[in-house]
Amino acid sequence: MDTSLIKYAYVVHTHILGIGDRPFPSLKNVRSVWLPFFKSKRCFLDLESLSCRDRRGEPSPAAPFLHGLGACCFKARSTRLELGSQYEDAAQQICTLMKPHVAYADTDMNADFLFGYGPDITDQRMNYLYLELNKPVFLKAITNDDTQAQGKIFIHIYPTGYIVLQVAIVLTWSSEKNADEIRKIIRETRPWNRYGQWKWISRLSEHAMTISECVREVKRRLQHSFFTNQMIYFAERAMTQPWHTALKGIGNSPTDGQEIAAMLLGLRSQGEALDVEHMKYDPQHGPAFQSWLVCSRQGLALVLHPSHKRKSGLVFFWKTLILVEFMLLQYRIYEDYVQVLQAEITKMKIYRRDLKRKLHEDSLLKLNNYMTSVQELPPVLERHISYASRFHCRLYSALVTGSDVEKYRDTLKKELEAWEKEVDLWEPSLVAIWRKIVKPLWDVFSLVKG
Repeated sequence: MDTSLIKYAYVVHTHILGIGDRPFPSLKNVRSVWLPFFKSKRCFLDLESLSCRDRRGEPSPAAPFLHGLGACCFKARSTRLELGSQYEDAAQQICTLMKPHVAYADTDMNADFLFGYGPDITDQRMNYLYLELNKPVFLKAITNDDTQAQGKIFIHIYPTGYIVLQVAIVLTWSSEKNADEIRKIIRETRPWNRYGQWKWISRLSEHAMTISECVREVKRRLQHSFFTNQMIYFAERAMTQPWHTALKGIGNSPTDGQEIAAMLLGLRSQGEALDVEHMKYDPQHGPAFQSWLVCSRQGLALVLHPSHKRKSGLVFFWKTLILVEFMLLQYRIYEDYVQVLQAEITKMKIYRRDLKRKLHEDSLLKLNNYMTSVQELPPVLERHISYASRFHCRLYSALVTGSDVEKYRDTLKKELEAWEKEVDLWEPSLVAIWRKIVKPLWDVFSLVKG
């Protein structure tokens, strides 16, 4: 396969950190400045000043500050999936819509649902909205060859208790590169690559560092910003949910896009391949070239035909990443549910089998304090994607299929079944209490799966 016409690549690595081991985690060691955002169901209204930026785009002085990184602000970038270029004003408009008794006629938006925002969601933490670092961390690489690399580290903070790191890098080169050379270049951008040869200049240090050192420094500063005890670390799923990689490049001909996408991604499995141009247009009247999006558990690669406009391709790529981030967040929440359910089931068995211990209703409710607070979150996440356009729903479906996220939903359902079986072994009076709490959650998941 000839890759000599691939002159640049856009690489985005995404990773999720947890404030705790579950959605809406314990905030015992979280700094007080963040408590209103993570704890209040009116989190975005309580911090409305974050969206009221001045004309220069600077955040309010009252915005929470990330140690050594800068201030946060609310820009509602996730809504640009449907709003397009109008999303710049979305933050202020959404805050207006969130206000009680708002007169929709007085705003530029109506009460319709948007991807990421539902006007009937009383707990604002369940919207697909986040705070972000106002000025991302800029990176520039010292490569010692004809390759040029620069990018940014974006930070998204969700009120459900998760932080998303995005390391976005633009790569260009002047000489011809074969497939192995391109893959080697991409490896230099990987945040988990501790043996990278490139050094990166940033405001994180006076000295150049490897990309791995840059990300570790960002994590260290985030840890200092969120936790009062510096021995507390973020919850990560490094084994089951490592960094996700998304690539964008230019193909050589109308027919090799899918092959180049698989090559850039280094696929070990077939994944899911989409002709995105023919998804957007009728095949009988569509363009004469093809643009391919290939996705798998290793990540995704978008390969555009050379005649495709570079700016429009980049816009489509970032819109796809909005869906990818939503998918990864949903995946992480399902996985955390599974982990907590497994631990709780084990704890229930210990309580039930310990004949020396007298069970009381208070003890029972202690075991279940987590489940009562989040039983609405999974169906709300499922609803959010239904607010997107038909095209974006099809695109999201392909991303989920290629990334095999469905199996985590199925695993969660199995754990709920195990939970139900364990409940059946308890004394009748205690089972009655469980039914009041567990059964609504079980019904919710049955509806979602159906």
